[in-house]
Amino acid sequence: MQITLAREFLRLGHSIHFIAFEDDGPLHSHIPEGVHLTCFSTSRVASAVVPLVHFLQKEKPDVVIAAMTHVGLIACIAKRIANWRGKLMIRLDGSQRQCRDMVPLCKRLVQNLLQRFLFPREHAMIAVSNTIAKEFIEDFRLRNCHVLPNPVATSFRENNDSMMPQHPFFESGEPIIIAIGRLHKEKGFHFLLKAFAVLNKSRSAKLLILGEGGERSHLESEIKRLGISCHVDLPGFIDDPVAYLKQSSVYVLCSETEAFGLTLVEALSTGIPVVCTRTAGSRDIVTHQEIGDFIDYGDTHALAAALQRAIDTPNQNREIRIARAADFAPERIARQYLQLIINSEKTCKHPCYL
Repeated sequence: MQITLAREFLRLGHSIHFIAFEDDGPLHSHIPEGVHLTCFSTSRVASAVVPLVHFLQKEKPDVVIAAMTHVGLIACIAKRIANWRGKLMIRLDGSQRQCRDMVPLCKRLVQNLLQRFLFPREHAMIAVSNTIAKEFIEDFRLRNCHVLPNPVATSFRENNDSMMPQHPFFESGEPIIIAIGRLHKEKGFHFLLKAFAVLNKSRSAKLLILGEGGERSHLESEIKRLGISCHVDLPGFIDDPVAYLKQSSVYVLCSETEAFGLTLVEALSTGIPVVCTRTAGSRDIVTHQEIGDFIDYGDTHALAAALQRAIDTPNQNREIRIARAADFAPERIARQYLQLIINSEKTCKHPCYL
């Protein structure tokens, strides 16, 4: 998301400076030419306060956009120590209520106190969905909260139309269901496997789950237990999943929670049918039934039935789905960011992305 915005800001003539906490992050190689990069070489976000203070005092950017909520809190503190007078915009990237039980009580109390005091005083809070915005407005009395979805770059991949993904499932002639995401519990892949096993009893199909993570071994065990090893594969992380999406029959987002849903928009951009659980992010993207089919998390039979309907009607509402994906085009979202950044000012020469 950050790189997509940076690319668009650069195209519009702005000077962009990236700040990274790690020297060898996975996205470093994707940073566009012409973007300045500064690495703090710290393993903990809290350790970035001092180098960020020095950066603000030296570079004096016009705007800082913090890409995550906890990073934004660190930026608030550094801003005051550095006596920096620029505009700070903080992207609220997820629900804190849903993660409440995973954060120690003392840490949560301090974090909430600081956010309640600091966040309302900044230039803008940017929620990636209406649900996230509502939560932060209620919990921290924000009057500076705006809803801006993530930009999703798909147009630069259109040259991949003729590319066939290198996977034997695409040569089987059977419908292919695809899911994409980190192999973590909250992504709901255990739920998806159970639903797919139900579907596979009446309709032969294939399932691809693209991504990597700590749940791989558990998922592989579940696949064997359900007796669907010949129909399911976990190819790992794929740098450009759009080629896979274009050749698939249906995309499924099965997460228990999801703040946005980038791959959901990527799937819509290819025109294939989508099925998704009711999450904060998916509800803002799939705004009516012609775009996609909703099911409740955990209802395996409902998910199996929804996948069957999607397979049976591959081209129904295809153009509507593609049109909806265009609402998240980088140039459109970047201009919305600039409206917030510039406000009444005429120019913004030096934005910085943290």
